[in-house]
Amino acid sequence: MTLIVISFTVLLAPSAIAANCGGSTPCNCGDSVIEDYVMTSDLGPCPGTGLIMNADGVTLDCAGHSITTDGSGWLSQGVDSIGNDAITVKNCVIDGFTNSIRVWYTTNSLFRNNTLTGSQYDGIWFYSGCDNNVIEGNNLSHTGNGIWIEINSDNNTIRDNVIEDCVNGYGGCINFLGVEHNRVIGNRIRDPASSFVWLMNYWYMTGPGSNHNMFRDNVFVGSGSSEDVVVEGTSVNNTFINVTMASESVASGSELFRGWYVDVMVDNGTDPVQGATVDMDNEDWSSSETTGLDGYASRKCVTSYAYYGGTVADKAFQASASKPGHISDSWGPAQVTDNMVIGDGSAVVLSLSCTPTNDCTGLECGHVDDGCGTMLDC
Repeated sequence: MTLIVISFTVLLAPSAIAANCGGSTPCNCGDSVIEDYVMTSDLGPCPGTGLIMNADGVTLDCAGHSITTDGSGWLSQGVDSIGNDAITVKNCVIDGFTNSIRVWYTTNSLFRNNTLTGSQYDGIWFYSGCDNNVIEGNNLSHTGNGIWIEINSDNNTIRDNVIEDCVNGYGGCINFLGVEHNRVIGNRIRDPASSFVWLMNYWYMTGPGSNHNMFRDNVFVGSGSSEDVVVEGTSVNNTFINVTMASESVASGSELFRGWYVDVMVDNGTDPVQGATVDMDNEDWSSSETTGLDGYASRKCVTSYAYYGGTVADKAFQASASKPGHISDSWGPAQVTDNMVIGDGSAVVLSLSCTPTNDCTGLECGHVDDGCGTMLDC
């Protein structure tokens, strides 16, 4: 608690002497942005914090200009926000601060298309009660721990960012501590010092875990000194779908689910079959669907394996197709270990053959359709 009070005091001290800016009023180092502001020139080097977001609904558009530090400020922030709602920080180049963007108790906000480099601790730090925010399209390089989200900061979306060279040897390029229901989608992460992703409890493992977080379509390149994904403490129901990780470490009190996309298509050997019933099962879930004009059921996220209580449990997937007047077909049960989708030609294909309704029985003569398009001479 003492650390929080000290950090909070340091953060607020500059705002007491800083001027308000934004709109037609230019911003200088340490100023508080209270109206929408588009930068027209670079800012800095700043002796402390660059700019403070200090009103709800305000947009800071750096328009490609930079905010830099002179290196003299202790716990300096490139852009700071406490207790604001619906702010936007975009198109900024922020270099050399303790944290490039620090956000406390800020909700429903957008951080987009920023270039964040050389921060000692974090490129983007969400501390406590930062809910329903979007971190999108940013480029982070040579930051201490990349993106750090902690303490009841829930329902955030982190998507389409490039994160490179996280230099701290403890933690990952994306770090969750005591947070839930966050979505991490379509990011590219390269060459961490330690891990790509790190999930754990807050307060040195004594607080709540990081639960029900979804990682989807992320690409990991290179490797660090630890496993690609580390899940510590009691962090449960965290799911990784179509993520190119090579290794993971999961504590006995935590859970990790890994899965892939699967498409199921039904044909008759040559053409798609519309209106077929497709039944699918992945041990923990099952579904029944009807194929469309293209013969496909809806794409499924299929679990390949799960860590429970420190042990790995492989999960089997199976699918079957049926239609009146046809002989059914099935696939599996088998473990899915990579995507099986239409785009790469690896989708599950179930072929239904027609059930003949005529075989000349009781017919003395004639040219008769067997019910499946084959003509019989009876």
